[in-house]
Amino acid sequence: MTAPATVYIAEAIWFQDNPVDGRHRLAICASLDDALQVLRAHPIHGDPHLTATETTSALGSVNARTWAVHHRDKEPDDEGVLWITAEIIARPQHPIPHGSPVVSVPAAAVLIGGRSGVGKSSVGLEVHAQLSAAGVRHCLIEGDFLDMAYPLTWEQGLAEQNLAGMWANYRALGYRRMVYTNTASVLDEVADQLTAAMGDSPTVVGVLLTCTDETARRRLSQREIGSGLDDALQRSAVMAHRLDIGCPPGVHRVVTDERGVGEIAAEIIRLSGWLTPESPGVC
Repeated sequence: MTAPATVYIAEAIWFQDNPVDGRHRLAICASLDDALQVLRAHPIHGDPHLTATETTSALGSVNARTWAVHHRDKEPDDEGVLWITAEIIARPQHPIPHGSPVVSVPAAAVLIGGRSGVGKSSVGLEVHAQLSAAGVRHCLIEGDFLDMAYPLTWEQGLAEQNLAGMWANYRALGYRRMVYTNTASVLDEVADQLTAAMGDSPTVVGVLLTCTDETARRRLSQREIGSGLDDALQRSAVMAHRLDIGCPPGVHRVVTDERGVGEIAAEIIRLSGWLTPESPGVC
């Protein structure tokens, strides 16, 4: 028995070549968004800000729809390299036998870092809320909770071990996107440890949240009292300096002073490229 299904084919097409040799199918996916993620990770033409625009094209058949994939700040190009084709096929109603080829959808992570008092936890929760409202499949992990213990466990690498276990469980359930919050997560050495723990070479967007000392003091004073406030402020200032000089150029700096968490979270989601106007949002 068979039932109709729609598959989304991620392709790289070189129009100067002949139609056979110049067309390379990269992946067959279950959704438009999954196919777009494959193309965003393309080693040559990939970009986290790629989007897909449906267009009339001779690439497909009478049962096919096509999307030109292009940078969201540019118009689609009829002779562009990256394309998605949707085709209606007949698929078995029975489960796919063990050992059959499975398309691997690239993983993606948004790493949110910043000094104490900058609002990482609040912003992370708001990013989670907005992505959930848009139907975007993802998980949210707060790095501080991965090894919150006494005596300290950082020398044993417990945070990375716990992240590896959590991400393996999420992946087994079909998750491919992670939002991760932790003070130093955007530093190269820390980001490398996190992505190594994930184990699947994710596409990473780093976001450094920033604020002035005055803003940090105001926010920290709402949760710290007595001498703890002075200690927290000192640690926050030291870390702010380290992050300012140590973050690689590719990390996006997002100012949080005098801004609501909704606005900040929306900016981070735009930077992630996880939402596209053409997709239904569910992935």
